[in-house]
Amino acid sequence: MADLKLRSLCSQRFGGGRFDRYPYLSAFILGGVASLAFAPLHLFFLLVPCFLGLLTLIENKSPKQGLRLGWAFGFGHFIGGLYWIHFAFETANLTYFGPLAVVGLAGLLAIFPALVCALTVLWSCDRFSTVWIFSSLWVLMEWLRSYILTGFPWNLMGYTWTISMLQSTAWIGIYGLSLITVLAATSLYSRSFKMVLSFSLVIASLWGAGQYRLSHAPFLEHKDINIRLVQASIPQQLKWLPQERVKNLLLYLNLSHLQAERPLKAIIWPEAAVTIPLNQDLSLGEPLKKVIPENGVLITGGIRVLHESDDRPFVFNCLYMLNDQGKIIDSYDKHHLAPFGEYVPFKDLIGLEKLTYGSLDYRAGPKPRVLSSPYLPPFQPLICYEGIFPQLVLGGDLRAQWLLSLTNDTWFGQSFGPYQHLAIVCVRAIEHGMPLARVSNNGISAVVDPYGRVLHQLGLNQVGYIDFTLPQALLQPTFYSQWREVPFIIMVILSLFIGYVCRTRRKRN
Repeated sequence: MADLKLRSLCSQRFGGGRFDRYPYLSAFILGGVASLAFAPLHLFFLLVPCFLGLLTLIENKSPKQGLRLGWAFGFGHFIGGLYWIHFAFETANLTYFGPLAVVGLAGLLAIFPALVCALTVLWSCDRFSTVWIFSSLWVLMEWLRSYILTGFPWNLMGYTWTISMLQSTAWIGIYGLSLITVLAATSLYSRSFKMVLSFSLVIASLWGAGQYRLSHAPFLEHKDINIRLVQASIPQQLKWLPQERVKNLLLYLNLSHLQAERPLKAIIWPEAAVTIPLNQDLSLGEPLKKVIPENGVLITGGIRVLHESDDRPFVFNCLYMLNDQGKIIDSYDKHHLAPFGEYVPFKDLIGLEKLTYGSLDYRAGPKPRVLSSPYLPPFQPLICYEGIFPQLVLGGDLRAQWLLSLTNDTWFGQSFGPYQHLAIVCVRAIEHGMPLARVSNNGISAVVDPYGRVLHQLGLNQVGYIDFTLPQALLQPTFYSQWREVPFIIMVILSLFIGYVCRTRRKRN
């Protein structure tokens, strides 16, 4: 009886050909509305009508029609989720290219939902199998999106949740949570009361388990490991001007020099805070060492310039660590660069320059690694864009004791971008059970514990600093840190198998 009522409800709201009059416009709007489910709004419930509408639109369609409808949905979804890219071009004085970049990238990424819908139409047989097949394919495409063409795993469906639900990523990672999210959001399409109830219970159980984990989470700190994060909020248009370099550096020095309540072990500046190559201009060590704590370090983003045998320079987006004598004791070159932001693929063919300052493209560093110092626990740096990639955080025996994210974020402007970026990197802390220190040029700088709780925060465009005592990592690596994507792969295989069995039984009947 309950199943009949649910079928009647779905038929009234989404049947009757309401979407068939303007199917592609409807798909585009549904995709755009679905993008509101991410930070800072976290309106997960919007995914339910949006996915339900999409599945209704592709019902009884051909694979080609499903491909086009899926593309329209993805196009609207990525325009809504990535509109902030326009501000990056505006900041680089390429305002007219901003809308073209948003439309172009959204159109490219929309291929993934297009393939999901086409294959769903091709393989599914009934509503029940459709839910399992569609959800599995959607998350598989999210996973592929993290690798294909250097990868761009922004706003995966698991990121729609807040901290209690996100605790599950310590076991199944963000991709596993994405699968459960899409299954729960599409379960109503099955018109099966049992399926809707089952996934409602799964969501309630994960939320309850997350609440329990947070309420019983001890808060432990490293004794006497006090750190300062400095956020200077320097406009990108002024950051690289030669006449502004001294003024910008003085702002960082003045904020770093302010008296701290407790002795500091480290002062940390954001990505590209020092715009003069420290490896070449050794004289900079003299003014810098005046703010470096005794028996402590300064960690700053900057650039590193080297020369090839023919004396041609090449540049790295670099993190430097300096001791209290102003000498470089270690460095890390960014491994995963942002296309068009730090280098231009097929540059000779396209004829464009990168968005960041300078005519030379950045070079990629060799690989992610853990840095150590006599004064700090070992840490893994993640420079800007690197924090959105789950696969770049080292786990197992290579696991650090904390994560350090240096970023600029001026490129995002006054948009949802900085909030989404923060929400994404916070999940890296939960996945690996490590605290995260995030320092940005103009926001949002934050200190996050190994459970993803934001302990301290500096708002967007705020000038200031955060003094904090470094939280301790969990004593044991998380399940996800040890097994990585294995739980997710098992979940997807099981989900596809259930969909296949349902499809086979339906065909037999």
